Amino acid sequence: MSVAPSFEQDMLVSHLSRAIAHATVSGSGADVFSGFHQLLSQLFPALFSACQKRVMPEGALLLKLPGESAVRPLVFCAHMDVVAVHNRAHWRFDPFAATVENGYLYGRGAADMKSHLICLLYAAEQLLQNGWVPKNDIWFALSCDEEVRGGSMQRMAHILQTEGVQPAFVLDEGGFVSAPFSIQQQPAAMVGTGENGILLFTLTCDDENGMEKLTRAAARLSRLSPRPRVPEPLKHLLGNMTPLLGRGDALLVKQLPLSAPLLLRRLRKGGVGRAMTQTRLWMKSMHGERQGGGRPALCYQASIPHGDSAEVLLMKIHRRIRRLNIRLHIDHCDEPSRLSPDRGEAYDALETAIRVHFPGLLALPGPIAGGTDARRFEGICRNIYRFSPFQMSMEDLSRIHQTDERVRVEDLQAAASFFSQMLQA
Repeated sequence: MSVAPSFEQDMLVSHLSRAIAHATVSGSGADVFSGFHQLLSQLFPALFSACQKRVMPEGALLLKLPGESAVRPLVFCAHMDVVAVHNRAHWRFDPFAATVENGYLYGRGAADMKSHLICLLYAAEQLLQNGWVPKNDIWFALSCDEEVRGGSMQRMAHILQTEGVQPAFVLDEGGFVSAPFSIQQQPAAMVGTGENGILLFTLTCDDENGMEKLTRAAARLSRLSPRPRVPEPLKHLLGNMTPLLGRGDALLVKQLPLSAPLLLRRLRKGGVGRAMTQTRLWMKSMHGERQGGGRPALCYQASIPHGDSAEVLLMKIHRRIRRLNIRLHIDHCDEPSRLSPDRGEAYDALETAIRVHFPGLLALPGPIAGGTDARRFEGICRNIYRFSPFQMSMEDLSRIHQTDERVRVEDLQAAASFFSQMLQA
């Protein structure tokens, strides 16, 4: 029997504000996250009393809420860490003292992703207070290093695998109710069924003229420009998107692959379209000599869409720097993720919740450009989805990880209600 508790907006704002005030910046250390665990247990006492709790060495938190059955468990992912604030003077408000103005709540982590985390746990708390007993075991996997590609979620996924847990679905952050593609004329519920790959690497050189060689390497890599294309998963997404496109763009989609050059030109007017159609490589930072001394180093990042490969990209990079006596150290490497099905019982449950809470909006399953923790569960689950039930304009999306990050206050109740339905799936 389903339970339909009420959700108080003021309480959600208060809980989220307290969560934002706890500055869980990636790399802060296990003690900081231990303090955040204590805050969560204060905010959600029924949930923490009902759950079996395991704390990872890094500060991640794995909660198991026992249900009537362990056959089809559900896994809900979230991360507790936030990116650092490097431009505090540019913020209108203190980034770690949540402020509400004109219907928005501002603060670091407001959108990514403490709103998601708080609404999820609040929904579980309210259900438990109303006498709910889950049909199936529910796992809450809360990582502490998602923003720095840490290993805490992988550690928790390994625990579940070791214990023979085979989730019916995994739900993490990812797509929003938004219009991230430049050709979209209306927003949709963007459900991530997969995600781009990512490559992080560092170039170093111990020669006396090391910086000069690194500069030459950087120039060579800047000319590395993989061919843009419309990979099959994106083609499938665009096909479902045609009701939201103008007549000309809809026609281009229907005429693929003949129309690919024109469609690519249209898609690449926006950042998401570029990320989904072409491997991108950029320098993140430079260290040494010209930056205050020490061994010179260049740090790079690449985003790799489906249809391309991190392995192939590395081969191309090696060919361009092989005669410069430069060392390449891979800091992190993920190929584009496996794609989850956009049909079946698990996906249908998600799509139904979207239809209930966002009536009239189209659910659009497909790959997303960003990376999430969810992919760490690929070894034990084929139904992995990435969706955050918040409406985000392009301006809101541009503030994630940037100045004046924010979330709409009115979305908090709807998000809690959405998670309440998913918890009872």
